[in-house]
Amino acid sequence: MADPVTAENRRAVLNQLLAASRQRLVANERSASNEMMDFDRRPVVMFGAAGLGAYLARTLKTVGLSVCAFVDNNPSKHGQSLEGLRVLSVDDGIRLYGNSATWVVAVWRDSAVLQQLKDANCRAVSFVPVMWKYAELCLPYFSLGLPSALMNNEREVRRGFDLMEDDVSRQIYIEQVEFRLATDFAYLSDRTAVYSNGYFTERLYTRYDNERFVDLGAYDGDTLLEFLREYGTFHSALLCEADKSNFAKLENTIAELPSHIRTKVEAMAVAVGANNGTIRFSASGDVLAKISSDGHSVVSCVTLDSIAERFPPTLVKMDIEGSERDALAGATAMMAKYRPVLAISAYHCHDDLWRIPLTVATFPEYAILLRQQRDVYGDVVCYAIPRERLIIPALSQALR
Repeated sequence: MADPVTAENRRAVLNQLLAASRQRLVANERSASNEMMDFDRRPVVMFGAAGLGAYLARTLKTVGLSVCAFVDNNPSKHGQSLEGLRVLSVDDGIRLYGNSATWVVAVWRDSAVLQQLKDANCRAVSFVPVMWKYAELCLPYFSLGLPSALMNNEREVRRGFDLMEDDVSRQIYIEQVEFRLATDFAYLSDRTAVYSNGYFTERLYTRYDNERFVDLGAYDGDTLLEFLREYGTFHSALLCEADKSNFAKLENTIAELPSHIRTKVEAMAVAVGANNGTIRFSASGDVLAKISSDGHSVVSCVTLDSIAERFPPTLVKMDIEGSERDALAGATAMMAKYRPVLAISAYHCHDDLWRIPLTVATFPEYAILLRQQRDVYGDVVCYAIPRERLIIPALSQALR
């Protein structure tokens, strides 16, 4: 095993990353923008018929650029419609548009597709310079943002690093900073094999036999099933999901549980935020459903403090598409009184990486750890664990 890497060593690496001048970062952004100089003079083919491609197509439309086709490697998508356009196979897309178009590769790990299109003599660019060119419209988008935006928060970035409890967390934090500065997924280590079961795989905290689990953003019950696989016994579970379509799927999942488990599980059709009341909601019927000021639905919204009045939790998971900090703002009484373990998605906003740990740090005697849940998107979970329940497992040492 390699010699231990100290926090001071990791901090030195972070300092080196942040030492890059703001002028150099801005120059890199301008260089990427120059790469797109004739972008608006060619037809655009969007490679990637999924959420990212659809988002870019809608955004480009607002500046007068229309995507002429979607293309995807997945045969099951061929012939389907996305943003009013049919999804083509790669062969059909090349036959129709070839090198006369600019191919925007809208997939998260894009190097293989870029090479595929280069081999076919197509003019292909990553979605990153497109987003940089139209940054005011496109960014931030999940964890993506202009590198200069991170540098504008340099002090908070450093403070966030200093909150990390173990070396794995510090390593992940640095990788995420480097990813934000370079927008290159190659900087994110592949830990998929280790964390394939998501939130509860690694024993970071002492588990209770009478755990009271609250799931914010319960979707179709996928995390509930994960929780049930990992926990032999538990007291009860309360699942919150505001999207009507997702809630119906969630109820179906609960209905299929054995009766002795089903009676311990309750579902609420609510959003969770900073205040009680109603709130506008974008009901997409999938994992991207979220609180949104331009959402077409109006749903009930409750705080964690109000939930805790009748359901005091010992474990809370938050995956609510960018509203995690609002949920924490409505949880101060719960945190002080019940001190649950928190598992918080920290990748929906560009600055979640440091702002969520900084928010959690306002609650006394909590340890803060990061774990990379999935490799494809660089999904990061921030764990806030009461120190009386904290376990730093041997796995942390092995992953250095």
